[in-house]
Amino acid sequence: MEQYQNMPDKGSIFPVLKTINLMKISAEPLAADLKALIPDDPDQWYNKDRRLFMGEVANMINHYPGAHLGFLKSTGEMYWIVELKIVEGISWTFFVGYRKNHPDLNSVYVTLLKSPSFSDLYNRAKENGRPGIPHTHRSGFGNGDYSIYLDILKPGDEIFKTNKNKIFSAVMALRRAADWAIHFENGLKNKEEWNKWCDNKRFKYLKIE
Repeated sequence: MEQYQNMPDKGSIFPVLKTINLMKISAEPLAADLKALIPDDPDQWYNKDRRLFMGEVANMINHYPGAHLGFLKSTGEMYWIVELKIVEGISWTFFVGYRKNHPDLNSVYVTLLKSPSFSDLYNRAKENGRPGIPHTHRSGFGNGDYSIYLDILKPGDEIFKTNKNKIFSAVMALRRAADWAIHFENGLKNKEEWNKWCDNKRFKYLKIE
């Protein structure tokens, strides 16, 4: 918990990322642990649908028990900070947030904290002869690392054809983010893997010879 107490501001899209009541969630007793954390914002999804909220928390604890929960002071948005070992010796720290309209499509988003940052990834890509980083998008606000997001979900995504409840959870988003990171790490080592990852209309310019 200590390591996340003084995180940097995310810029204009997230005016304040000074964590409020950040904690490592414990499974027992779940309701008591979470009660004091929840902001009193009637427009937020977690207050409108407490069952969905508890389901998201229980799901995260079940799959990633080391996850940390927080709420942005500026917007009340709920988020998780999760550190995962992607390849041997390399861990990534993901910020998984919920927009106010959760569980609607694209209401869960993923970006990176400073382990690594997008600047770190860009430098590594350049050092390995890659011209840029595919499958990301900018928020349209701010100019720093924290206005960049991983492309983890698109309209018409196959997951909605097999997902009966049509809900894209934070756990699903985190799995997609981990897969993104694995593609990146493997793509730096293997040209064919990189080109396969970049093989679509939007990112084909990032292929290498």
